[in-house]
Amino acid sequence: MTPVNVAILARPVQGGMQKHIMQLLRHLDRDRFHLHFIGPSRITEVIRDLSIPAFPLELSESFHPGRKLLEISRLRAYLRQHGITILHCHGVQAGAAGRLAAHGAGTPVVICTFHNLIYNRPYLAWQKRLMALGNRLLHHKTSCFIAVSQALKQQLVECEGFRPEKIEVIYNGLETGDFLDEHQLPRSLSPGKPIIGMLGRLVEEKGADLFLQCARVIKQAVPEAEFWIGGEGPQRPRLQQQAAALGLLSHIRFCGRLDDPAAFLDSLAVLVVPSRSEGFSLVTLEAMARAKPVVAFAVGALPELIISGHTGLLLPPGDVNGMALAVIRLLQEPAYAASLGLNGYERARHNFTVTRMIRQTEAVYRQTLARLEKGRTDTIAVNT
Repeated sequence: MTPVNVAILARPVQGGMQKHIMQLLRHLDRDRFHLHFIGPSRITEVIRDLSIPAFPLELSESFHPGRKLLEISRLRAYLRQHGITILHCHGVQAGAAGRLAAHGAGTPVVICTFHNLIYNRPYLAWQKRLMALGNRLLHHKTSCFIAVSQALKQQLVECEGFRPEKIEVIYNGLETGDFLDEHQLPRSLSPGKPIIGMLGRLVEEKGADLFLQCARVIKQAVPEAEFWIGGEGPQRPRLQQQAAALGLLSHIRFCGRLDDPAAFLDSLAVLVVPSRSEGFSLVTLEAMARAKPVVAFAVGALPELIISGHTGLLLPPGDVNGMALAVIRLLQEPAYAASLGLNGYERARHNFTVTRMIRQTEAVYRQTLARLEKGRTDTIAVNT
C-alpha cells in the first residue's frame, strides 16, 4: 500500500507542544504515512536526522493581513506541489492558516489539534472574538478536531460551538525513557534540605507569582526549604523583584531554560503547579513519571491528571494559603508524600504513554480517510 502524504503544520512552539510534535514525527508509522513537516526553522533543523521533508515556515502570532496572506500562499503552494492528503495543524494560528491553504490547494483532509485553553490566555478581547469567528467560519473545512484534554474539548464546545462528536480527546504521552526505573522508586522523601519547585514558561497563566506567594508561607513553617523556578519568559524580571520584596532572594533559584527537565524534577521534594490555566500540563505528567508528589490548582486539565489524595493534591484555583499548607503537610509526612508519587507513577505509566497517543492519532487518520473514501464512493453512486 502506498503511504499517505501527511503534513504536520505548527506555529513557533516550545515546551509541551514541541515535544508532542516531535513524538508524532518520530513515531507515526512510516509504512502507512509519508510525513512532511511545515513550521519553524528551529524544528526543521532538529529533525534532519529523521529523513522527513521539511519546509521552514514561521507562522506569525500577529494578525497583520498582508503577512497572513503571504504565509497562506506559501503553504498552499507546498501542499499542492507535494500532493498532501492529510494536513495536521497544531495551534490556533496554524489551524486558521492551514485550513485556508488546504482549501485552495485541494487538500482533502484537515485535522486541527488544540493544545491550550484559548480563552484563558492573555489575548485582547477583540483577538479572542476574531479567533472564535474564524474557527466557526472554518469549522466546515475541518475533517476532525483533536483536543489534548476533556477540559479543552468542553471549552471548544461551549465557546466555539463545535459539535462534540467531531472532537477526539487524545492525551499527551511520555516516552519510556521519561519514566524513572522501577528499582529507583523512592519509599520516602530524600533526607536533607527540601527543594520545592515549579517548571514552566514565565508568563501570567503559569502562575509563578502565586508560587512565590506560596513560598513565603512555606518558608515560615520550613525555614530550611529552597525554592526553584525552572523556565524562562517575559515575567522573569518582575518575578525577581517580587522575590526580593517577599524576602526570598536567599531561598529562591531562577534556573532558566532547562536542558534536562528530568534532572530538575529528580532534585525536588514536591512539584507545585500554580497555573491559572492549563490545557494539559505536561510537566505534571513528567513529575508523575519521576514519582514526585504534585500539588496543583484544580484548573483546566489538572483534575484529569491528578486524583487528589491519591496521586497528588488539588486545591481550589488561586488558594495560595491552601497550596502552601498542602506542601508543608507533604514535607512533614514524607511517607505519605512518597505514596502519592508512587501512585502518580503508576497512573502515568498505565494511562499516558506515547504508544497510546500515537495509536489513537493513527486511528483518527484512518477514520478520516475512510470517511473521505466513503464520501467519494457515495458521490459516484449518486452520479451513476
